[in-house]
Amino acid sequence: MKIKFKKMQSNGNDFLITEDINILKASIERLSDRKNGIGFDQLLLLDRSGKEWQVRVFNADGSEANNCFNGLRCLASYSSEKEQLVKIYKNIFLIIKNNESSEQIATVLSRMPKGRKIDNFYYIDIGNYHVIKEVDDIFRADLKFLYKDFKVKAEKFSLPSNYNLNIFQRREDQINIRTYEYGVGETKSCGSGTAATAYAISLETNEKKFKFSSKGGNSVILFEHNNVLLSTAGYALESEGELSKSDFDE
Repeated sequence: MKIKFKKMQSNGNDFLITEDINILKASIERLSDRKNGIGFDQLLLLDRSGKEWQVRVFNADGSEANNCFNGLRCLASYSSEKEQLVKIYKNIFLIIKNNESSEQIATVLSRMPKGRKIDNFYYIDIGNYHVIKEVDDIFRADLKFLYKDFKVKAEKFSLPSNYNLNIFQRREDQINIRTYEYGVGETKSCGSGTAATAYAISLETNEKKFKFSSKGGNSVILFEHNNVLLSTAGYALESEGELSKSDFDE
């Protein structure tokens, strides 16, 4: 039995997207390996049988995630409609394609996050969990070390252990950002992390629009008056093909 897949990316954050099937944790780890497998940050298992699509998201280590803005953005390529409702776990999102652009651009519409300042960082819940920290030199920061260091603080303040760490630095009208994702490591970008960081900054400044730059590209976050968050960026197809059913269950 052959199963079709697409390898897609949004701002360098890359995904293997296929139909919703049973898959072993060890198979995800093997397929995500960039040397011996296909190589990806997350696996998206997509069920399009209903009007509201269902998606399951798995990190490269096989752990399951409850949100993935960049992955959702890539799903725009599967829809013939301008707008598409998608559900991940208990979270519902609206994907809106920008049909007026010559490039592939899509907006993910979501509920506003929740969060608070703790000590000298922010903890944000946007369906998945993010720790947000401002730094003086984002390019020289040891992100992996900081992630491990925050594990101690997560335990101290009784935060979930499956958090993602985002560090940022403001440069004029642009915000540079790096993310270390739970179950993956540092990625070229993280859509939910960018949105969570924008929300954390807004708690201090009350700003409504943000321009972010990551290693993978640029994105815009906009907060609307009706408690809605919009995340806009590009997406692209890298490759497509077929896998055997045995690739998922051995």
